[in-house]
Amino acid sequence: MFETIIIVTCIKDNWGFEMLCKSIKKYLSPCNIIIIYNDKEENFDTWKIFYNKLHTRYFQNHNVLLQTQRDYWTLDDESHLTEPEKEGWVDQQVLKLSVSEHVKTKSYTCIDSKNFFIKPLQVEDIAQIQPQPITWAEQILENWVKFCCKTLELKYPGTQIKLTQNTTPYKINTEEAKKLVEHFGGIKKFYRWFTKNALPDSISPSEFFLYELWLKKQGISYKYEYKLQNSVSMWGFQIEELKYNLADYVNYFLHNIERYDVRVAGIHKTVKELCKEEQIKYILSVTNNVDLLPNLSKY
Repeated sequence: MFETIIIVTCIKDNWGFEMLCKSIKKYLSPCNIIIIYNDKEENFDTWKIFYNKLHTRYFQNHNVLLQTQRDYWTLDDESHLTEPEKEGWVDQQVLKLSVSEHVKTKSYTCIDSKNFFIKPLQVEDIAQIQPQPITWAEQILENWVKFCCKTLELKYPGTQIKLTQNTTPYKINTEEAKKLVEHFGGIKKFYRWFTKNALPDSISPSEFFLYELWLKKQGISYKYEYKLQNSVSMWGFQIEELKYNLADYVNYFLHNIERYDVRVAGIHKTVKELCKEEQIKYILSVTNNVDLLPNLSKY
């Protein structure tokens, strides 16, 4: 096994997480999987009952390690944050790099709960998205790049710097992620550094940008299979801003699948709020994946 799948999840992601688990059984060849529960401790027992049902049904062929954020830091390590500042979306970014300490393979691929597989594949079949100049980045994201460059003592060349989109699936070299975390003094110090510097309104943090800037500082580049797209995901802005209808989504799915041999899809939580279940079912039918709709989680 050359790679491991990493999934960071929480209770509000249950619907998508169940779809991902069903797709793992249907399509993903045997591999190591690390699942990290990143939510309030008082909700863990309830979530664990839900997870155990999924594990029994869908993970017979996979080697799964279940963890929580407490395998990485304690409540005392969060003392610099107020309750509203304890953002799960920031914590999960820290976890995606800190998990390298527990990965036994040379590299690993991060998958979000909104992702699911739509074709047979091995982890190694997933391409990395081709790095592009960050001319598309909002100012708050560019500010993060500038800040990370300064922190790593790396010259910022402007928006012509090529970095990978902040989307999953995303491949990470295990040893380099470990070295990055150690650069900050270990997981707990890295957690405090990342969460503290993610607070300003002028910044939008990205663990993947930090990781890639670390590689640039080391002069390291990896010869992955690169594509312009490695997933086909449904986003809320496509409905609200681009005015997508069902036909648009079907064409969008088919175009990306045929052009880039995409084997991973995704449904962002905002789409679930904007679409009816029957509409989601229709879009899934295009790839013969209606059977991936969750049974345990309510729509």
